[in-house]
Amino acid sequence: MKRWSLICVSVLAVCGCSQNGIPVDANSSLLDINDWSEVHAAFAHRPGISFKQTWQESPSPNFAEGTVKMLWERDGLVVHAFLNDVDIVSSNRTFNAPFFTTDDVFEVFLRPEGQQAYFEIHVGAQNQKMQLKIDDSKSFYERRNTWPPVEELIAPYKVELPTLESNTRMVDEQDAWEVVLRIPYAFLSDEVEVESETPLYGSFCRYDYTTGEKEPVYSSTSNLEKLDFHRQEYWDVFLP
Repeated sequence: MKRWSLICVSVLAVCGCSQNGIPVDANSSLLDINDWSEVHAAFAHRPGISFKQTWQESPSPNFAEGTVKMLWERDGLVVHAFLNDVDIVSSNRTFNAPFFTTDDVFEVFLRPEGQQAYFEIHVGAQNQKMQLKIDDSKSFYERRNTWPPVEELIAPYKVELPTLESNTRMVDEQDAWEVVLRIPYAFLSDEVEVESETPLYGSFCRYDYTTGEKEPVYSSTSNLEKLDFHRQEYWDVFLP
């Protein structure tokens, strides 16, 4: 598991950074994620994490770059992703449907330190969402290894309420789309009470479909040794 260590690690109190090099603003006023000008201003100078395909020798021919940035608010984490994409595929807008089997997806995995339960959150280009809470990694793998249909696999993990707040938009002039997602600490709390200082283990991933192609291009911000986004030993730790 990788712990981000940039220059600001040794001077956290001075620069106001987390140990992954991302500035923390836990006392900031609530960001209006429906105002893209405000979103862009808030994230403009924050370091980003890039997508990659470390489980293979070279990137796929259709690999598209993307960047994720984070902002810690008093009551939750806000995530912004800018995703290059020359062919945005988005058709299934049903809430909590497994649209990752057909559509482009920005995917978030988060597990607070001290608890086994972790969260898998999908956002599509038309702001459709899927929200899963997985009780523990071991039981998930046992269930997945029985090869059930996708709907049957995810059914026990669906979180119907509360619905997370998010916003998306197409950036046609740059062949891209972007996402901003707010995740309250209360949403992530299960065995522990998550606060802004709670270390979060996690990963950001993509399913990038191309019209006419059966399989998407997969990518992740984590240094995965094999294509399996649920492998927590390769996740990063974000330390406010």
